[in-house]
Amino acid sequence: MEKNKLNEREPLLIKKLIKSDSYAFKEIFDLYGQKVFYFARKFSIPEQEAECIVQDIFLKLWECRKELEKDTSLSAFLFTLTKNKVLNLYRKRKNEMRYIMEIRNIFSQSHNQTESSIIYSDLSNLAMQQINKLPQRRKQIYYLKKIKGLSNKEISEKLNISIKTVENQMTLAIKFMTSFSDKHLQF
Repeated sequence: MEKNKLNEREPLLIKKLIKSDSYAFKEIFDLYGQKVFYFARKFSIPEQEAECIVQDIFLKLWECRKELEKDTSLSAFLFTLTKNKVLNLYRKRKNEMRYIMEIRNIFSQSHNQTESSIIYSDLSNLAMQQINKLPQRRKQIYYLKKIKGLSNKEISEKLNISIKTVENQMTLAIKFMTSFSDKHLQF
């Protein structure tokens, strides 16, 4: 579709979307889904993560459809959401890398291999005890994500739940694990 025709069509699609018209939503997805995907990929996001970002962006669009203004530019809205999602992903990775580097630094400072093995074993046991305290479904999701390495999409399909449920449960699990480590593990 030409850019001018697309710009002429946007106000009508937004009006329909605000009224929860699922056909308008599908049309918006068809028009912008690949564009959002390639925009995320321009930030060196792996393909699978870019697909998850697309799902998140369009889920967000659907969730906030009633708050949209009728003169909203869909492309500006979607690309701003995408850019913010990518930046948040990079911030999250940076924090995870900092945490990993701190752990590595702690272990590299220990000269005694036996002591390191004991500490690692104790930390692993503590982590497993905490994981076992999670509610059953949250524990299952955490295990599939962190131990088995499945994506949110794969977990949602395997457990027949929404991706948003997987994300929410992972957020709660990580908060639980982090609060325990902040309280009990002093490095």
